[in-house]
Amino acid sequence: MSVVKKFLKKNIVINIVSFVLFLLVRLVQLLSWTTYINRKSLVNYLKSGKPVIIVFWHSRTMLVTKVWPKKFPVYGIFSTHSDGRMIGKIYNWLGIKNILTSSKSTVSAKEVVFKFLKLLKSGVSAGLTPDGPLGPAQTITTDSIFLFAKSSGAPIVPLYASANRVKFLNSWDRFMLVKPFSKSVIEVGDFVFVDKNASVEDIQKIKKNLENVMRQKTTELDKKMGVHSKS
Repeated sequence: MSVVKKFLKKNIVINIVSFVLFLLVRLVQLLSWTTYINRKSLVNYLKSGKPVIIVFWHSRTMLVTKVWPKKFPVYGIFSTHSDGRMIGKIYNWLGIKNILTSSKSTVSAKEVVFKFLKLLKSGVSAGLTPDGPLGPAQTITTDSIFLFAKSSGAPIVPLYASANRVKFLNSWDRFMLVKPFSKSVIEVGDFVFVDKNASVEDIQKIKKNLENVMRQKTTELDKKMGVHSKS
């Protein structure tokens, strides 16, 4: 391991870098004029005291925290790797708490599932990027969100985001870096409920349909904002 990599893994460095990045993200958010679509449906559902499972593409994480009502707690899953810890800290300052509170390099999938379900069953919302952390981009790579929804009764709520002044990074997900003074749009999608008696086949159908809708909605918003994410 190089000296630079060792340096970047130090907690104090992670804390400093993540705080600087948080300030930059927050500044862009404050300097971006945002239109919300269907946000009222999310707010009203949360007011009923019931939790939701938020999902959004990994490439669109920069703006989606703006749509979340601040008075309702929400948790997310972030890797305990140094990069994941850094991102987790950024989003903790943005209002999304980290499910993986351990500083260990590995946390069992069983522990993640237990914490996620415990939160939902206690009435607290949680979210994740279904194509993260490594892709393929805009592909739901796990059945876990549907199993969480089936077990807890909480609906899956997809979020879509785009903006008119952006730069798409040369990363696996074509991350959307939003520039200051942008006009952005964030849409709350239709709620997806999974019946407690849903079969494996039923879940696969719901999964495929949600993936198609999320792709289509993302393309529509990009077109509306006049940007193209494809290389």
